Amino acid sequence: MRILLLCSWQSYNIGDIAHTPGAWGVLRRHFPEAEVTLWPGPLEHGVNKMLATRCPGMAVLDPSDGAAVDAAIDDADLMLHGPGPNLIRPPDIRRWLDRTDKPFGALGVTLERIEDHRRDLVEGASFIFTRETKSLDVLRASGIAPPVTGFAPDAVAALPIVDEAAGRATLERFGLEPDRFVCAVPRLRYTPYHTFKPGMGWSDERIRHVEDVNDRHTASDHALLVHALRSLLEQTDLQVLLCPEMTYQVPLLESLLREPLPTALRDRVHNLGRYWLPDEAAAVYGHAASVVSMECHSPLIALARGTPCLHLRQPEDTIKGQMYHDLGLGGWLFEIDAADPDALADTLLAQVNDRPAADATMRNAQARVEKSLASAANAIHAVVPHDSH
Repeated sequence: MRILLLCSWQSYNIGDIAHTPGAWGVLRRHFPEAEVTLWPGPLEHGVNKMLATRCPGMAVLDPSDGAAVDAAIDDADLMLHGPGPNLIRPPDIRRWLDRTDKPFGALGVTLERIEDHRRDLVEGASFIFTRETKSLDVLRASGIAPPVTGFAPDAVAALPIVDEAAGRATLERFGLEPDRFVCAVPRLRYTPYHTFKPGMGWSDERIRHVEDVNDRHTASDHALLVHALRSLLEQTDLQVLLCPEMTYQVPLLESLLREPLPTALRDRVHNLGRYWLPDEAAAVYGHAASVVSMECHSPLIALARGTPCLHLRQPEDTIKGQMYHDLGLGGWLFEIDAADPDALADTLLAQVNDRPAADATMRNAQARVEKSLASAANAIHAVVPHDSH
């Protein structure tokens, strides 16, 4: 079988980067004989090299080469849309739907609403597996019923790649010992794409709204995370590594998370100080006692590596946080506008002080990830014409 994987939406976010090797890992496990070709967006920050190293055998299209794209569409038996916050790149999906009647479907997407300009894409799908169950409710309410639907978590939760050499170097640089440190990840309410991503085309009104909301919430949001880190540092001898999930967060790590801590505690708080890729993050998270994050995907990378995690969710970050409930991790999800600071701190302390209990919760979630992805893969097998297998 030849599978065209539509994925790699952007390289500013290790979660978005991890979508591709996560989906590739699912395909390698459940479609081991398939030939996989990636139809990517921009591959920056060394992502192209990482994919070549970590996803051996996966061909990568040049999206600017129209003839090569058309040939890949003609050769493929299936186009699979990887995990994401919607059906991304509508023109590329329509290019497939207009050129062929072979099946197209999505694995692990969020559909917070069905916009008019995407309705034909949903209607044209042979299957849609959403990464949380709330999106299934949206699908039902829309009146659109693709032939196959179901829940399949974001494949980042099954991320198969790791750069242990880079991870060990990072631990050695900061003097961190396995299971003796916690990783912490910040997030603004809205990602300020207008400050670093060319061509966003946001109106002045949109920019003002994003900046106003961020200015209003940044200090109070991160005070919750700082409170949990302070409790950890005061009640244990563990250390903390401050990490970004997105490029824009690198210059904020110090001001948002380290400087608000008492001076006496800061020696045990280390700032990664740079952007990184998900294979290195996976290695470091795999050696952490916990990953506590205001971003959604760093905890999923931790889960894939067998590390307990906490997600402090902001309401602006779509409905994808429902995935934590769907995986049995509702006790590790905190809605930021209603979060009790002491409850967050106590849950983090419980994770690091009672690792066997945390491991049991984590193994249950990993089993749900595996079962759901396997079920989705079986359904996709049934959709693809039999003579393609």
